[in-house]
Amino acid sequence: MFATEDSEHDVHEIILHPKDFNVNLCGAHMEGDLARLIASRSLLLADGRDFTLASGQTSNRFCDLKPAMLDPNTSSRITDGLLDIIAHLKPDFVGGLELGAVPLVSQVIAAAGERLQGGFVVRKTPKGRGGRATGNPAGIEGVPIAKGGRVVVLEDVATTGGSAVQAAEYIEGTTACNVIAVITVIDRLEGARAAIESKGMAFHSLLTIEDLIQTGVQATQTEVS
Repeated sequence: MFATEDSEHDVHEIILHPKDFNVNLCGAHMEGDLARLIASRSLLLADGRDFTLASGQTSNRFCDLKPAMLDPNTSSRITDGLLDIIAHLKPDFVGGLELGAVPLVSQVIAAAGERLQGGFVVRKTPKGRGGRATGNPAGIEGVPIAKGGRVVVLEDVATTGGSAVQAAEYIEGTTACNVIAVITVIDRLEGARAAIESKGMAFHSLLTIEDLIQTGVQATQTEVS
């Protein structure tokens, strides 16, 4: 079903709409530290032959966020950053598309306490008849959301924004939920913001691919695929 893949405000102000702020989450030092942590685990820069991405496009930069999301220190920092933005958006639920969003949703829910009602994952291909215990439609796994609520979609890496838009449309088309925003950890700066905002959703990222590159750090490259 799915392809694999502003003005600044003081963070203490009351946010009236998800698009009304652009949070500098941690300040320059803390943001730079997170960029280095992620780059050292997830960033690869091609030396010669480009990488082939899941979309079929080629690129001289590749970011596999899974090693960073599943590293204890880095994942806790990512979770803190996501929760800072979520605190302003005030959703009822967070969700995301498998596989990349699964660690993010799990970690955010574990740390959110009573700030969220729960989380869920959207399968790339719907399976079965839906949740017998939850009443969710086929393809949505997690807490019951069919009756509606405000949803924020989480992504690990955003490229064109196509997969997030498809996930949001599926959520809104099969439940009474309203997807208010997409938050990605890394924005590759290849059109995701424009695509998502054109659908009426806010778009936020913790870092961009350029932030990672500027650290001068990358993971140990073992293979160009």
